[in-house]
Amino acid sequence: MNSILLVGASVVASLVVGIAIGMIFFESKQHVEENNEVKKTPQPKNETIKKIIEYKVVDCSARGPNVVLHGCQFRDADLDGVDLSGSDMSFTDLILASLQNSNLQNVNLVDADLRDADLAGADLTGAKMHVADLRDTNLNSSTLSDARLRAADLRGTNFSNANLSGADLSHALGYQAIFKNAQLVEANLSRSELGEVDFDSANMVNAMLADAHLDGANLRNADLREAYMANANLSGADLKGADLHDANLYGVNLSSANLSNTDLNGADLRNANLQGASLSDTDLSGANLDGADLTDANLTGKEGKAHGRCINHPICETLSLG
Repeated sequence: MNSILLVGASVVASLVVGIAIGMIFFESKQHVEENNEVKKTPQPKNETIKKIIEYKVVDCSARGPNVVLHGCQFRDADLDGVDLSGSDMSFTDLILASLQNSNLQNVNLVDADLRDADLAGADLTGAKMHVADLRDTNLNSSTLSDARLRAADLRGTNFSNANLSGADLSHALGYQAIFKNAQLVEANLSRSELGEVDFDSANMVNAMLADAHLDGANLRNADLREAYMANANLSGADLKGADLHDANLYGVNLSSANLSNTDLNGADLRNANLQGASLSDTDLSGANLDGADLTDANLTGKEGKAHGRCINHPICETLSLG
């Protein structure tokens, strides 16, 4: 009997010891796992480190090529003739600043505020100026070839004598801007708001003006040879003396426009709206008028009669050849 009790007590003791050892092991394991979790704290990813570097403190007093001036205040500052080529000037305040004859090649001016600034003669070749505010800015005789001004605010901006060849001004807001004598060869102005803009004598050969709003614009003596202007709105525009040789004017709205003395030789005017337009002394040789609406159009003004053998419209049979 005593031996049985001794065996039972031994078994119970063994169980107690086993449970105690198990608890110690479990707690030890948990502690190790917690330590491991601490050791395995995720390190910053490369993109996080990159952002920390990008948003470092900016020295707004820095000058020279390739400097970072992001968000700096230059209101009414004198930066004439400064070389800031390749610099990051995005989101800067340049209201009333003077940057005449400055080197701003390939500069980043995205969302910069340049209202009333003076950049006459500045070199902005390849500059990035998306959604920048250029209201009433002076860019007379500046160079903006291949510049990017997509969706920029250009209301009242002066681009007289400026070189904008290959520039992107699509979706820009440019009401009453001035492009007199400007170079806009192969520039993209599609879907831009350009009502009452002055393009007098501008060179716009091969320019893109599809779906642009040019109502009431001054395009006198402008060179628009081979320009792509499909579905543009040119109602009430003045194109007297303009050269539209081989231009694509498909579906364009030219109602009440002045096209006197205009060269429309070989132009595509299919489905164009020419209601009430003035076409006196206009050269329509080879122009395609298929589907065009010439209701109340004036073909015999004081400058003389429209002439040239156009095609695909009854009016063509009534015009003289020269």
